[in-house]
Amino acid sequence: MSRNKLWSTLAVLALVALAALLVAANDEQQGGDHAAAAADDTAAAAAVEHHDAAPAAAAAAAAEAEDNTNVASIPSSQSTELQVDRQLQLKLNGGNEIEIDQDQARNYVELGWQIRDTLGNRIKSHQSIAVDYTLDRRMRNGEVGSYEVVYIASDESGEVARNSRIIVVTDIDECDPERPRHQCSPYATCHNIPNSYECKCNDGYQGDGFVCVDIDECDPENPTHQCSPNAKCHNTEGSYECECLPGFRNTGKGYLVDGADECVDIDECAEGTHDCSVDGICHNTVGYFECTCKPGFEGDGRSCSPGM
Repeated sequence: MSRNKLWSTLAVLALVALAALLVAANDEQQGGDHAAAAADDTAAAAAVEHHDAAPAAAAAAAAEAEDNTNVASIPSSQSTELQVDRQLQLKLNGGNEIEIDQDQARNYVELGWQIRDTLGNRIKSHQSIAVDYTLDRRMRNGEVGSYEVVYIASDESGEVARNSRIIVVTDIDECDPERPRHQCSPYATCHNIPNSYECKCNDGYQGDGFVCVDIDECDPENPTHQCSPNAKCHNTEGSYECECLPGFRNTGKGYLVDGADECVDIDECAEGTHDCSVDGICHNTVGYFECTCKPGFEGDGRSCSPGM
């Protein structure tokens, strides 16, 4: 082979090798572009998947909140926003009107309250909210009446809610015989009055109602009885009795009432209850009788004999 032909062959081989190198380099660059595009597609798909998952998570959280029956736990930031916007409600336990007796008023125990949102859901996290109220002094003293108590809820931003309650204080009947709570004397009568009671000594007793002592109506220096002048007074516990004297008959209780004497004279002579002699004569007197002998007889009237 001539030298010129050899060089021609070598030149062709060099061109073929250079072409192969150029093809390989081009293929590698295209592979890299495809890999980058694939990576971009993967990232975009992941981003789309993450975007679609957010609403689902929010929906799941909302469903879980709905399952929490009427109770919402609001984060402090959201709670603060509600407070500033004055979107809270103050619900009073027991209602807006209650009735208690005087003892319950003197030892009043607040029934409490709940902080709720505008939908009526109770808010559990409200440590920053304070509720202030003032009780009427008369109510704390147990005075019967109707009292309004105003409750004001506030936080660092000011008032966020308010409500009021009517407290009706009812009277206790201290004189109730089935449940007496008075300190009246056993010889007194209890009279219930608003916010208290009164004690009055019964007839026949004297005192302040808490201490009652018997009145001696038969006291000769200060008689207060109504016995007949023809009767004897006998004092009893809380009262007295009248006993007609001998020679008088009791037609009632032995009283002298409106001028009517219930102790009337007994006419022993007319009734034949005397003890005069058969030869004597009976003479009736007020409360008694006398005997004299008949003419021609001598004696004291109870014993008579013929005269000399």
